[in-house]
Amino acid sequence: MRQKTELRRSLLAEIAAADPDTLAAASRRIAQQLTATSEWRNAELVLAYRSMRGEPDTAPLLQAALAEGKLVALPRIVGSFLQYHQYTGKSTSFSRHPFGMEEPTASSPVIDTARAEPGKRILVIVPGLAFDAQGGRLGRGKGYYDRFLAARSSHLTAAGICFDLQLRPLLPMEAHDARVELVVTESLVIRTHAGPSV
Repeated sequence: MRQKTELRRSLLAEIAAADPDTLAAASRRIAQQLTATSEWRNAELVLAYRSMRGEPDTAPLLQAALAEGKLVALPRIVGSFLQYHQYTGKSTSFSRHPFGMEEPTASSPVIDTARAEPGKRILVIVPGLAFDAQGGRLGRGKGYYDRFLAARSSHLTAAGICFDLQLRPLLPMEAHDARVELVVTESLVIRTHAGPSV
């Protein structure tokens, strides 16, 4: 979709032009906002990711989840899908994917979210170039998170995190595009009613 391609280009340029100190402060606020939600408090398993340049810093979220005794897992691309591997902190080894992000090596234990214990509360933190208040998400065009979220169970809540400048009134969405239940920026926490929530 040409509209999405143009929007991705303009968003990447806007983020690149933003002041790094301002984005760093916004990242810290986003972490504070998310960890104060009931969705975070109730989650027993947190599926997160290692942020890339220009994305909200997820390091504080990873540290907070481990400190609170939550099980934490990070994604690894396997074929056309995301496979989550347990993250334990400094003992977890990483490799850099050709797309640029760091992902856990295959030696880390796999966390099979499809076979999670019944009722186990799972929070998946989802990256995106933009989100809207209806839970719409604009990713980087590869579809990995759309495929993962399409198969989500009722005990998994998806939270999109982004900077205020990435929030849009209404994003172009296609039938295969998955929505999130929660959008968190440095100044807003939006419950979108797009699906189940913990």
